[in-house]
Amino acid sequence: MREYARRARVEATFGDSKRRGWGLEQTHVRHQDHLDRLLLVWHLALWWLHALGRSVIRRGLRTQYDRVDRRDRSVVRLGWLWLRDLLRHDRCPPGPFRLTPTGWISRAAP
Repeated sequence: MREYARRARVEATFGDSKRRGWGLEQTHVRHQDHLDRLLLVWHLALWWLHALGRSVIRRGLRTQYDRVDRRDRSVVRLGWLWLRDLLRHDRCPPGPFRLTPTGWISRAAP
């Protein structure tokens, strides 16, 4: 059962990176440097959405965005849905970084 649950999470995340979420294969990028920049932004967006998704779970909001009988949505998808919900209600989502006395760090860092 644990192996199947892990597989379902991987498949949900893979689906997010294909047609359900990003459509990267439809960009028609032709130059390597453009693709490099696009992949950098895509990676940062995935990282931020994953952090937002973890916040959804920590805040106990998962039932608002996912089924209660089983987990259909990836953590990234939960983050995307929460971000969209926040923006629809004119609320600012938490940023991916926070300022400390020594400089900027990831909010996920201890």
